[in-house]
Amino acid sequence: MAWRVALVALGLVVGSGLDSIAAGQADKNDPVRVTAVLKGRSPEAGGKERLEAEVVLEIAAGWHVYANPAGDETLVATTVSVLDVPASEVSVRYPKGKPHHDEALGTVWHYQGRTTIGVTVTREARQVGKPRSLELRVRYQACSDTRCLAPKTAVLSLPLAP
Repeated sequence: MAWRVALVALGLVVGSGLDSIAAGQADKNDPVRVTAVLKGRSPEAGGKERLEAEVVLEIAAGWHVYANPAGDETLVATTVSVLDVPASEVSVRYPKGKPHHDEALGTVWHYQGRTTIGVTVTREARQVGKPRSLELRVRYQACSDTRCLAPKTAVLSLPLAP
């Protein structure tokens, strides 16, 4: 469907990262609820520590977000990043999306319902001035069968016990 490609492209232009929400600030019009939880913290060899977290997307019925990978580079794939941590210290485990055949794009992959994304951070355990929280940024775009909303970025803060 050509209209779907046009909607996605428009969503990319209109919502080019300007629409950002913070954890706890629910948008009643957003069909996606994003939360995160710190699952564990453990020492590693070489003076490092390992932090395990989960990002949970709860997607309303009739809606989806595009998986990572989405199957088409024009789509806004769901991404998770950790602020102020080098990418080499972060591992994100995206679940496999559900396949969906789109007339214009072919087979694309998306998440529906409840989706959990795993995040592991391995960092120096004794950093001077080390942050007392883990700041996660989750970017996604919610779509139904008839429309796509502008992409959003949720910023979540996970407190780290001393």
